[in-house]
Amino acid sequence: MPFVLVWKPILKPLKLSDYHPDFGKEVILVCVNPQKEFIKLRDDLIEQNAIRFAKTIEPPTTTDKAVQVGETRQKVDEFLHWQDEVFHPKTDEWFAKLWSFGDEQYTVDNIRQYEDVDPHFVNWLRVQSVEMIREHSTGKKKN
Repeated sequence: MPFVLVWKPILKPLKLSDYHPDFGKEVILVCVNPQKEFIKLRDDLIEQNAIRFAKTIEPPTTTDKAVQVGETRQKVDEFLHWQDEVFHPKTDEWFAKLWSFGDEQYTVDNIRQYEDVDPHFVNWLRVQSVEMIREHSTGKKKN
């Protein structure tokens, strides 16, 4: 009988000392083989964000400059509101789950606390985590 594959998370350490040496041996375990459904959640969010952004930068429907400014301002405000209320919270939730496959359990509140202290750190965590997933899926290490 052939081997039956059952999904198990592969956790790899993201060394926080790569961001700043003072973090020493601290790591966040990243699930580098998330299931397709989980990846699709993030992909869908990114796609929704791109679609909404594209609608935001569509040319105004009138030639009246005052109306154009109002229209543009409204579109931008709606886009930013959606990002604040939907995109960022759901993205934070996704990353919190990605980092919670191991013993440590991360929450959106953890991410917000990190952002309050150093927003660049959170962006770095996100980028590095996605890069680790990509590297694992392609079998290629970055140079």
